[in-house]
Amino acid sequence: MNARHCNREVRYNLSAMLDPRAQTLLKTLIERYIVEGQPVGSRTLSKYSGLELSPATIRNVMADLEEMGFIASPHTSAGRIPTPRGYRLFVDTLLTVRPLDPQHISEIRGALLPDVPQRVISHASQMVSELTHFAGVVIAPHRQAPRIRQIEFLSLTETRILLIIVTAEGEVQNRILLTQRPYTPSELVEAANYLTQNFAGLDFMQIRRRLQEELQRLRGDMTELMSAAADAGAEAASEASQQYVISGEKNLLDSADLSTNMARLRQLFDLFEQRTGLMQLLDLS
Repeated sequence: MNARHCNREVRYNLSAMLDPRAQTLLKTLIERYIVEGQPVGSRTLSKYSGLELSPATIRNVMADLEEMGFIASPHTSAGRIPTPRGYRLFVDTLLTVRPLDPQHISEIRGALLPDVPQRVISHASQMVSELTHFAGVVIAPHRQAPRIRQIEFLSLTETRILLIIVTAEGEVQNRILLTQRPYTPSELVEAANYLTQNFAGLDFMQIRRRLQEELQRLRGDMTELMSAAADAGAEAASEASQQYVISGEKNLLDSADLSTNMARLRQLFDLFEQRTGLMQLLDLS
């Protein structure tokens, strides 16, 4: 049994502890407090509850509800207000919902277009507000991060880029990215092609994780080669110092081990710079 189911059973048990009279008075108190925004007294409850009860009886029931934690008495008033616990019980077991008429249902279905998912939440919030005359709050359901089918980067200015994302489900999203450094059109094309060709079918977090792993490998290779180049350079310098005084630097450049390492290091630095740029674009995206 999960926690949500347990909480629901607890609330139902609390509701069962209240007799119909107490439930009616609690429901009336909360409804009047929502309408008026002021503590509700026994006279108001007698007027709106529809129960033929004396003020003394109503006060006794209110005292019981307060003891159970469903309502509270502000210090500045003899009336009472609902507590969060009372609201929770009201919403779960006492609230009655008026069914919508067919015209409203038709309007809602016409406004919530499933083929335009970006607008569904916005329109739903507006309609909730219009129907209730309160602020409309809509929470999007949790869903898995979209998997990427294709990515395009288009340069708008030197530091403004239009990102176009096509998800595996066929949804298209556009975003404006503000970058710290300028990217040339060829860099953007190369970045988009690399991401699409190597990471299609993954979501952004998975792509980012893969790029981080690649950057770590490149950093490790660079550190290893730099150490090897330094060792080779030191060895070549030692040999050169025994034969030459002025032209020893030339011998360093002619060292096969050192020159090979330096060429590989240049390649690694270029790759590292490219992947770092990709990571920066990805973080902005």
